[in-house]
Amino acid sequence: MIKLNAHKYSVSAMCRVLKVNRNTYYYEAKPQAIDNSVEEAIVKIFNNNQCLWNSEDKSRTEKA
Repeated sequence: MIKLNAHKYSVSAMCRVLKVNRNTYYYEAKPQAIDNSVEEAIVKIFNNNQCLWNSEDKSRTEKA
């Protein structure tokens, strides 16, 4: 709403009328740093144990 009317009214006046802090209007979230180490560890564990999971699945289907 504020962006749509910024050409007509000042941002500070609209924020005051709408009871919104100007900081909230101008705030931009910073992108968070991505830690790939956790994902890499999960993929490594999955790949190392995939043959075990596959063999369990085969033994279950053979018993059924």
